[in-house]
Amino acid sequence: MPNYRTLFQDHHNIEQQTLKNSELLAKLQETGRFDIHAPENRLFLPSDPQFAQALDITPHSGGPLGAYQDGVIERLDDLQATRDGRAALRGDPEALDRVAQRVEQLRDTIKVGLINGDLNTNTPVGLSPSQASAKVQNFFRDTPGYYEAHATQIDALKGFTGVDHGWGGVANSESRIVTALDQIQVSSTAIARGGNPTLQRSGLSVAIANAHHDGRVVLSEQGILKVEQTLGEEAAQNIRVPRGQRGDVAMQLLMGEASARGLTRAGGLLTTGTDAVMTARTASALMEQGNTTAAQSEVQHAIARNAGGWAGGASTAAALGSSGGFVPAALVVGDAVLMSKAFDKSADLLDSRAIYNQTDKAGVEWQFNGRDWQRQGAFERGADGRDTPSQAPVGASYAKSQELGAVANARAAEFALGKAPPPQDPFNLPAKPGDQTGLDNQNWQRNPTTESWERQVKTGVAGPNDHGVYEPQAATPAQAQRLNQESLARIENNISTGREAIAQAYLENHAAQRSQDYGVVVPAAVESARAKPDQVQGHNGQLYQRNDTGQWVGKDGVASGNLAVELELTNQMRQPSLERAQETLTTIGARPAPTPAQMEHNELLHRYRAAGVDLNAQENNLQAVELATQRTKQAEGLIGPTMQQLKPNEQGQYGYDSPIAHFQVGADGVAHQVALTTAEELRQAKAELGQPAMAHVPTLGAVSVTGPGRSKEQELNRPRRRRCRGRCWPTTRPTPTTTPISRSMPGCGALGTGTTKRARTSLPRSTSSRLKTRC
Repeated sequence: MPNYRTLFQDHHNIEQQTLKNSELLAKLQETGRFDIHAPENRLFLPSDPQFAQALDITPHSGGPLGAYQDGVIERLDDLQATRDGRAALRGDPEALDRVAQRVEQLRDTIKVGLINGDLNTNTPVGLSPSQASAKVQNFFRDTPGYYEAHATQIDALKGFTGVDHGWGGVANSESRIVTALDQIQVSSTAIARGGNPTLQRSGLSVAIANAHHDGRVVLSEQGILKVEQTLGEEAAQNIRVPRGQRGDVAMQLLMGEASARGLTRAGGLLTTGTDAVMTARTASALMEQGNTTAAQSEVQHAIARNAGGWAGGASTAAALGSSGGFVPAALVVGDAVLMSKAFDKSADLLDSRAIYNQTDKAGVEWQFNGRDWQRQGAFERGADGRDTPSQAPVGASYAKSQELGAVANARAAEFALGKAPPPQDPFNLPAKPGDQTGLDNQNWQRNPTTESWERQVKTGVAGPNDHGVYEPQAATPAQAQRLNQESLARIENNISTGREAIAQAYLENHAAQRSQDYGVVVPAAVESARAKPDQVQGHNGQLYQRNDTGQWVGKDGVASGNLAVELELTNQMRQPSLERAQETLTTIGARPAPTPAQMEHNELLHRYRAAGVDLNAQENNLQAVELATQRTKQAEGLIGPTMQQLKPNEQGQYGYDSPIAHFQVGADGVAHQVALTTAEELRQAKAELGQPAMAHVPTLGAVSVTGPGRSKEQELNRPRRRRCRGRCWPTTRPTPTTTPISRSMPGCGALGTGTTKRARTSLPRSTSSRLKTRC
């Protein structure tokens, strides 16, 4: 057999890339009506075409045929064009429900087509690529007809457990099972990618047993013997002994079901989920616009959806998705705020002083205003007869904002870890209303001796004090199967929302933001909490280490009973995620540092973004600013650190064509304006780049931002700007401070920009409360 990395590939029946290509499917995923990673949408298919031919099923040796993706998209487009499809895109709940049912029908039809060998993802032995594509096209032309012809088989999928879905192609006939086991027995290749080998074998054995007991496959004694030889004695015993005569929550069954759940999240259980990232992006954007109330609502809804945990990861995703690594300061700080509020169900985003106020490594204090970090600096006054420097806000440079954001995120991780609750007990689960048979409805608990779910049920009262009369009750097979799934789901939740996941989220943020470059080290609390092989925290809050004999040892001795099972399952279910987490950190750490040119780009993007302007919103805006300032640099011969201040254009707005005032600090420690780049010069630069010169309107929403700690009433009562012709300055004065800006200007860096030569002018008495001088 050729050198394939795994015997089977984990195939998504409706491929993951379809989310990017179908607006309708993305809408269903967004509203929680479809899960691209659900077991129902997964199927293990053989990697090697020769092995696939022996199994009489399609190979999955690489990226699927183009006809496969095209066929799925065409069927989804047809559905999107219907009345229900259009209504679903508008958010109609009833239409979304109806459309979701039809998409599930398509998903299940595809799965049965793959299982039956009537549909191929890749070219099989005996067909050319064009012949395979034609076969795929014929299938998708008549999916309704295929559904009708195989309705009974498709409907039977509803009775599958998670592990049955994954191994549905193998556990379909005795010949396929035996052929697969023969290959597994003689091959040293992993069964599938990323999973724990023990869990994978357990999952396959449970799927085979389920198929046998459900009557989908009748295994001969010879077939059962092959199961025993390949997967072990217990796997064969689970086939030979009827379900009612064995513990339905045995360790073997738990591990088998766990194998179907281990990779339900694309990046693993330790990665920040899509919902958390999207919540962070939305909340950060709303905070950037000054709409803290809406951001608060977004976070609270996410907490309700996810039953705790936190939102975040948006700045990490943005850094990894940007060629130059640019991330808006608001996104970085937003992540820190949201992580600092982890596990606070009534989180108040405005009460974030510990995040919004930071001190840099030079000892300078900064405050975040909703879009950028600020401090107070001393500037020359206008010609009013006084020469006392005025105090005005100075915005952080991009590098400084990255440093401060890194410090904020480190503190946020410490806050989150300090509030993280211990894991929940996966073997003490609340009963459902339908479980009640007596006078109460007590929790179900797993009996480690009998390996069954049991509880005490109050059946009456007796005696003068009406003492309760209780009887033991064992769960039915159906209840046991449900409780089994719930216990595994609780373990998954313990992993994905616990201390290890918080630590991993911070470590990825630290690496993506290059925090080490700014002197911000990983906090000791994070190093202590990060996931480590064979080390697991139990629901009792204690940390356990797995020794060489497979025992779990804690400070109070060796774990036993349910606790030992909990620790073992957690360790094995977490293992693929642990591997992926380390791969992710290695990949992030291997990214090259931004070049000087990229840093200049980031500085410009940051400067305008802090003013409510996205320079990338129109083509050549960024290039026009760079061109105009570069000409100035050459004409003026300006060297050394500079600061810039944007001024409103003729329309009273801020955009790429906002005049730029440039400042340098003199020997007196005061910033003096040395030149001005005009709006006309900026427009001329853009015209030369081939675009019509037109004023640019901000794209980030309202420019005025409510700073942290300022109430709505205070914001509404702020003095308003007066409208005037020409240059218009606010009537409010900046709040003075007792310490003028130092001569060394801590936190300032050369921005590499200049202007055409202008006479030295004075800064007006008041600076804009919206657009602060950049440092």
